[in-house]
Amino acid sequence: MQNGPGYSYANKEELWAGAPVRVYCKTKKSGITWYYGKHLNGGIKGWVDYRAFEDLGT
Repeated sequence: MQNGPGYSYANKEELWAGAPVRVYCKTKKSGITWYYGKHLNGGIKGWVDYRAFEDLGT
């Protein structure tokens, strides 16, 4: 999770595969879709790159 929608923002927290996240909104920046949400186990809110939600086949 980032502080803002982009990798130029500070990293707030690392999410592990399967972590429960509630998504509130999304935006697109530099061609990348970013979701703003809350990590339900930790309560941290932040921005996540759409690729974090892709099924990696594991």
